[in-house]
Amino acid sequence: SGCASHRVTSKKLFSMRQDPRSRPGSSNNRFRSWLASRSRSNLIRYAVTAVVVDRNGDPQVMIRGTRANRFTIQIATDKARAVILSGVDSSLFLHNRGDIRMEMDHVDGILMLEGGVRIDSVGTLVGALGVSGAPGGEKDEPCAKTAVAAYVDQLDMP
Repeated sequence: SGCASHRVTSKKLFSMRQDPRSRPGSSNNRFRSWLASRSRSNLIRYAVTAVVVDRNGDPQVMIRGTRANRFTIQIATDKARAVILSGVDSSLFLHNRGDIRMEMDHVDGILMLEGGVRIDSVGTLVGALGVSGAPGGEKDEPCAKTAVAAYVDQLDMP
């Protein structure tokens, strides 16, 4: 996959919102640690930003590559929110409902672009991961899918 090489410092990794459930060993902290370890070991070749949103579309975790520009934060967030809205990966949403793309792209907080994927636990949508910054959504989405696949078995929520 094309997800590896620009360093991300731990200073760029933060929780978007302090959650009382964010205890040591919680899903949120484990995911932040997992993302940080992957970026420290140079597993991200593109200057990307990854944003995790919860089932309400609220950002929970964000990590931005040191060379990723600030706009990738909003784009990654909006890709993840498109997943929450549609219930499917953003590329599938785009493919199935390309006819409403222009209208949806005017909805504040939603972008119909490739790069957003579902996060499921016990078959239930619990959040989404949006990635932005690779040269094209067709490269963002495999990065997001790789991250979710590697982490999803550690979720501690229904």
